[in-house]
Amino acid sequence: METKQLNHYKVFLASSNELADERNDFFQYTIKINKVLAKFGYQIDVEAWEFADPALPDKRSQDEYNKILKNCDECIVLFWRKVGKYSKEEFEIAYNERFGGGKITRLVVYFKDVKDGDITSEVEKDYKKLIKIKKGFAKNHGEKFYSSYRGIEGVESDFLLFFIGKNVPAAKLSIQDSKIMLDGQELGNISNLSLAYNNKLYQKLSKEVSDLEKDLLSLKTSNPESSSIPLLEKQLSEKKKELLNFEKALMEMAQTITRITTADPDDKRVALAQKEFEEGNYHNALDILNREEILADAAQCEKDFETAKALADKAKEKYRAKIETIVLRIQYLSVAKVKNWVSECKELYEKAVFHARKCYTIPELADLLFKQAYFLQDNNQFADSICVYEEVFEKYRKLAASTPEAYLPFVAYTLGNLGLLHIGTGKYAEAEKEFSEILTIFRKLAETSPEAYLPDVATTLNNLGNLHSDTGKHGDAEKEYVEALEKYRKLAESTPEVYLPYVSGTLNNLGNLHSDTGKHGDAEKEYVEALEKYRKLAEATPEAYLPDVAMTLNNLGILHRNIGKHGDAEKEYGEALEIRRKLAESTPEAYLPDVATTLNNLGELHSVTGKHDDAEKELAEALEIRRKLAEISPEAYLPYVAQTLFILALWYNGQGNQHDALKAAQESLEIFQKMAKISPVYDKKAQKVKDFLDSF
Repeated sequence: METKQLNHYKVFLASSNELADERNDFFQYTIKINKVLAKFGYQIDVEAWEFADPALPDKRSQDEYNKILKNCDECIVLFWRKVGKYSKEEFEIAYNERFGGGKITRLVVYFKDVKDGDITSEVEKDYKKLIKIKKGFAKNHGEKFYSSYRGIEGVESDFLLFFIGKNVPAAKLSIQDSKIMLDGQELGNISNLSLAYNNKLYQKLSKEVSDLEKDLLSLKTSNPESSSIPLLEKQLSEKKKELLNFEKALMEMAQTITRITTADPDDKRVALAQKEFEEGNYHNALDILNREEILADAAQCEKDFETAKALADKAKEKYRAKIETIVLRIQYLSVAKVKNWVSECKELYEKAVFHARKCYTIPELADLLFKQAYFLQDNNQFADSICVYEEVFEKYRKLAASTPEAYLPFVAYTLGNLGLLHIGTGKYAEAEKEFSEILTIFRKLAETSPEAYLPDVATTLNNLGNLHSDTGKHGDAEKEYVEALEKYRKLAESTPEVYLPYVSGTLNNLGNLHSDTGKHGDAEKEYVEALEKYRKLAEATPEAYLPDVAMTLNNLGILHRNIGKHGDAEKEYGEALEIRRKLAESTPEAYLPDVATTLNNLGELHSVTGKHDDAEKELAEALEIRRKLAEISPEAYLPYVAQTLFILALWYNGQGNQHDALKAAQESLEIFQKMAKISPVYDKKAQKVKDFLDSF
């Protein structure tokens, strides 16, 4: 069954610990209303200390929690007798976000009514500080910047009316016996709203209805035949109708006031008028909402709006140009690669995105975020990259819901990069799910536009093959590689210059799979064909395809070493090393890792074939290169340092040099154990080294 995509509305709930029960009650309330809101495509997500992810980092968790706050749509702050250390900080952050162009669009502050006996000597000092803050709100923003409440039900009902008024058809909302009903389900009581429980007329009407009900019940019990019963019933019916109409009016007023104070919290007139209205001073309330003044204000705003619109378009254009200038610097830095360029680009992307959120369209913002995520991914900032891609995915998914033909490909491309990141961090189940969804999307798109999307189908099959190969699902991997190869061969018939490299790449992958599963004859054929194609491509474009020639030679070398063709392996490693050294002369940052890989393989081969001097030199040089690379990017290259150290440990042990063998193995184990905390993929490698150490 197809599930409706829900729009998530995030609410941050802040208070001191003394109101923990209220926070939990609000959370339980949202669970209740979500069952109804789901019908309209919405879900409320509550963020509060109790519901935070227990896996938050070990540093000051409030800092991480403040990041969650900034990503919410609304912040509700509850006060009672004191100001919590963190709730005050959370309010200040929310305030800056709300009025500084952040994501938060609504900020509401509530003060719980204080009853006799609530203010004990222990909290008296704290309560005075709270009153000072409250007066500051009234002075700077008008008293309706905040509300009072008796119980959390008032906050819940207030929130419900605001959210429904903004997002749900008005016809679905009704009042029955003072209950707020949404689509036939009770979700609150009008009497809990401050607009109602502070209102003298409402209290008077409620009491009159209650008194009439008691009188009628008493009369029916004592004298069921009384002729006064119909009269009382009529009076009760009329009074109930009067109360219902008043409740409807209060509910509509509450929604209107909420909309005004959310859009313009500095309008003190609304706050003052509401206070007079609640006291029953209707003439005073109407005087404050003076007809001529509010009409004049609206007319002035119309003029301001028309002027501002023209100015805003121009300002927006200029603002966008400044953001593009930040992006231009990122592009220059990415080419120049001056000192600390990665950290500066990361910071600049964050600044560019911050500003873009204020004036970019959603597709434009998604595009910039995608570039930011790709940069982070390309520079091994994997955790940050995943976070950004997840936001990009959410945006493209929403866009694709209304315009699938335009945005489904972007959904797939984002999922593809997320899948690759999840593979890199050992989250194979997530990656498999993502690639499977991508394949479904591209197969569907390819039905109507094969020339545009068949290449993507083939690429996704190739990625799935890589994943299944790595996770031991060799049968699935083989099928996927074979189908991908078939599609690439077909595409290469009409456009060889574009798709022959993909044919060669898939042959390489098939060769790797068959080499690992013992189908050495098939693997050798596939490597040889891939090498032949890469050599031909390299004749015309050496700078593009010589690296692939070296890669395939390296793979052939591994195969021949494993099946005992040591002479062939040595030649292939030797040629690969020669190519890679030459490439590293002009582009060391790109090809030095490959030089180290081939040296590592040659060293391993020579240690087996008895060329011990060669082996020692090659392994030592590989280790030196990898240590230098790990200084720049430890997350990417420390595992390779550990790999070479372990091969050296085995070689030292074979030479009878147990001291150096133990030293190298111990360092290798420490690195693998450290990396295993980041990704479980290194657990097995660490265990292998540990088994070696235990054998001494």
